[in-house]
Amino acid sequence: MGRCWGLSKNLKRCGRYGDWYFFCDDHKRQPIVWIFILVFTVMIGLGSLYLGLKGSEDLQRIEDKVDLVLKYSEPTQKEVESEIDKEFKDEFEKKKKAAFELYQKGLHAYKRDNFKKAINHFKKAINIFAIPTFYLYRGNCYDKTNQFKKALADNNEAIKLNPKFFKAYNNLGVSWALKGDHDNAIINYNKTIEINPNYANAYNNRAYSWTLKGDYDNAIVDLNKAIDLNKNFASAYNNRGMLLNIKNDYEQALADLNKAIKLKPTYAEAYYNRATSWRKKGDNEQALADLNKAIKLKPNFAKAYYNRGIYYLELRKNKEAAHEFNHYLKIMGNRRGDAEAVRQKIRQLGYIPEY
Repeated sequence: MGRCWGLSKNLKRCGRYGDWYFFCDDHKRQPIVWIFILVFTVMIGLGSLYLGLKGSEDLQRIEDKVDLVLKYSEPTQKEVESEIDKEFKDEFEKKKKAAFELYQKGLHAYKRDNFKKAINHFKKAINIFAIPTFYLYRGNCYDKTNQFKKALADNNEAIKLNPKFFKAYNNLGVSWALKGDHDNAIINYNKTIEINPNYANAYNNRAYSWTLKGDYDNAIVDLNKAIDLNKNFASAYNNRGMLLNIKNDYEQALADLNKAIKLKPTYAEAYYNRATSWRKKGDNEQALADLNKAIKLKPNFAKAYYNRGIYYLELRKNKEAAHEFNHYLKIMGNRRGDAEAVRQKIRQLGYIPEY
């Protein structure tokens, strides 16, 4: 006698007693089902284990591939430095080109006396590259527009960037001279010559300051040196000719002024100074011709109108003289402080001042 181990419909043990070992006649097929379920469960478990191992292997392969890509994306330090260097050079070239184009535009405007426009171009160039030459030219523009404080600042900045930049010292001297401070001007010209003893401009400019300080001998020494350094230096010949007029050496003055005009046929100041030489020699006709030429070349040349008025006075051409003095007043106004004296001269000629 045995008791049935089968499960009823409500999933409870059958438990009937009978002539069997494990299952009654109603449940004798259940062992087959149980064996099938057991085998199926074991197969599923083995399958899951296999897939798990295979997935882990595939994952490892994926990780290997990712690691390989990352290795290819990590350049060496040398490669990084090379790439940075290349990018820096590319960026530098772009900026250099832009700055140089602005510098060229500024220089173009400067040479055409459009100083406001030139200042704007040089300012933009400095914003890209703050180099001494850009400050130097902007300083020149400030000088030309009587902004001497700014001119001094720009030239000092150029020297700060390059302490051996002799041209900046020379231009500092020019700024001081234009401000009327010839002692400081000479100090800077001396520094220019110390750095570059062969820079003719510095000798010419220092001669200008010596002249306004009344030291004509030192001025002529400097102009001699300037001409020795540059045989085609028209300004130096003109300046020496003017000083020789002051020293009453009219023949040598004429020789220098002729040379200046030969080198620069449009040099209005040289014609003006040569007119003085002719007048001192008693040749008023030649003097008047040179003044006419100076005014033709430089229509707003106030001193030339005034001196032409003086010549007309000597020729007893009072009407023409009064006209020249009025033209002088029109250009100069009260800037030189002699306006009232010139007006009085016009009145003495019997005419009414127009300005």
